[in-house]
Amino acid sequence: MQNQLGVFVGSVVCLVSAGALAGSGTGEVSWGEATWDPVTGQGTVEVMWQCDVPLYGFQFNVPDDFLVVDVAPLECDEGWSLYNSDDLVLCFLIEQGAQIDATATPVGLVTMGFSASEGDELSFVGPIFANQDAQEIDIVADDVLVVGETLCPEDVYPAGSGDGAVDVNDVLAILGDWGSASSPYDVDGDGLIGVDDVLAVLNAWGLCG
Repeated sequence: MQNQLGVFVGSVVCLVSAGALAGSGTGEVSWGEATWDPVTGQGTVEVMWQCDVPLYGFQFNVPDDFLVVDVAPLECDEGWSLYNSDDLVLCFLIEQGAQIDATATPVGLVTMGFSASEGDELSFVGPIFANQDAQEIDIVADDVLVVGETLCPEDVYPAGSGDGAVDVNDVLAILGDWGSASSPYDVDGDGLIGVDDVLAVLNAWGLCG
């Protein structure tokens, strides 16, 4: 199943091999908002999409270090069938009119639950995205997500993911673990929660990015 995508158009099932057809639209797939818990190793990440033609189905694999736990719908909700195995995500249209329209602004297709370790790099392996005629869309799929990496290291709360802003929640998290030698809120990475961590947060105050 790794090299074929089933695209349901009405009652007809079409199969297309990777790289078989071109000139059927251009698009880009990327990783969106992500969370990850360093205690459990479990996380979630949105699959984002933009394209100049409607989308009728897609699939991709993940690197060997990752385990796909589940797939939840975003835009691929009613009228779509979602499937995953340990290393594969497969989603296709099952009702006419539920296709994802062409868009110049990235939209979330699905949220993928995964299991991985800090520092693992999540990339799209063998992605296939198809249009109405079951033709493979020419895509850019080079985005890489580093597990546990945040836009700003001072954004430590919630642990393992942050919330996109350095603010009072980060300060309170640090104060709650004050003096700890093993804490996910160790901003400066010196192995001890102390005044340097608070100062780093204050110096980076505001939205990440």
